Amino acid sequence: MLRNWKIKSTTKTPIILFVIVAFWGIFAALFGMFDLEISQLFVNQNSIWGNIGAEFGELPGFCIIIISICILLGSLFESKHRQKIPSYIIIAITLGLFIYFLIIQNYEITKYCITIGIGPLIFIPTFYQKDMKEFRKISWVILLLAIFNPLFFVQVTKLLTQRIRYRNLLDEGLENYSRWYASFGPSTENNSFPSGHTAMGWMLLPLIITVKQLKWRNPLKILVITIILFIGVFVGISRIKVGAHFASDVLFSTCAAFVYTVILHQWFYLSEVSNSLRTKKREFNDETMLE
Repeated sequence: MLRNWKIKSTTKTPIILFVIVAFWGIFAALFGMFDLEISQLFVNQNSIWGNIGAEFGELPGFCIIIISICILLGSLFESKHRQKIPSYIIIAITLGLFIYFLIIQNYEITKYCITIGIGPLIFIPTFYQKDMKEFRKISWVILLLAIFNPLFFVQVTKLLTQRIRYRNLLDEGLENYSRWYASFGPSTENNSFPSGHTAMGWMLLPLIITVKQLKWRNPLKILVITIILFIGVFVGISRIKVGAHFASDVLFSTCAAFVYTVILHQWFYLSEVSNSLRTKKREFNDETMLE
């Protein structure tokens, strides 16, 4: 049953990528024309939920990345008890940093200390009896997604573009507005395109892989997918709401997250099946020729 699902998923990968890229292209064209108008109608810098997204939107992404690093480091040990050592170290370090920054009243860094520490703190008791090697694939997908999207795609593109944020346009004048496709040129000042917060908001996206084989009626699958989509969409829309980004800034980070996740899923979960199918097909053809 599971094997049949993997084979079907392998053949669907190019179709899924095509759909994502087509969606990306259509909305890139639309937002290229109406980015400014969308922001003018939608932005409210005093929005409570918008500022909540701005303040805490990246935290779930950091949390899942830290858990993945702990899993990958822990899986280097054979003993299940020793596999938890990296998590204990992370928890101890973040607890010390939390106390230090709390004392000096640096609350901005304090919230990140809580996020970094709370991930392993929840994960370890929940999966204490599990072998960390069981979670290696999904951890690699998450970690590589973090490298490819928020770190590489977003940050490099920001350096290669000079798009001013909408909220800054209100002070400097709308004549400084540029469409996403007309903003290319190296700059270290204006970094609206694409959205880093949104990229971090979609860091939980690979967790869909862990429940993909479950039936759609399964409450766990419904819950996991709902939470992932809610966080990703909420963070992206909140960035537009407070004027930190245009709709196209959010679109590019979102679609890149989906494309990278599909490719990484193919690489870690389906490539082995594809190679096996090709080998069997080759063997069958060879046998047919001999007959």
